[in-house]
Amino acid sequence: MRDKYKECIARHNLYSILREIHEGKKRNVYCAAGFKAISIDIDGYIYPCHRFVGDKEFCMGDVSTNVFEHDVIYNQLYKIPEKCKYCICQSICSGGCMHDNLLLMKNINIPAECNCKLQKFLTEQALKIYISLTDIDKKYLFGEESCYGG
Repeated sequence: MRDKYKECIARHNLYSILREIHEGKKRNVYCAAGFKAISIDIDGYIYPCHRFVGDKEFCMGDVSTNVFEHDVIYNQLYKIPEKCKYCICQSICSGGCMHDNLLLMKNINIPAECNCKLQKFLTEQALKIYISLTDIDKKYLFGEESCYGG
């Protein structure tokens, strides 16, 4: 039964939120676009992630000319959106997916309210689950090495 529970929770965003709560780390950026991830289209143009491919406004360079301008996205990465500064989810979400923000709000730095509501709901549920976990549950879900004290 425990294995089935672990498998189910690991496939859901809830697990990553639980893990972040457990590890107590503050996330500086949510989106890895242009930071830890890039995409290159079939013509060699470089984009922050697969979702930006084809949007020339977010083209970061070209492999054939050996030009790479990471400033297109990089300068935006550590800007905490104003509406996020005092949000309960700020250290977990940090403004969300930049492409979602672009599609829904026409700006990579303005999180959509629907995404905020979902993230707040998931975070609240994760907090409720986390406080109900025993030390044994935490060791099982997160591994011995990630538990505080040992």
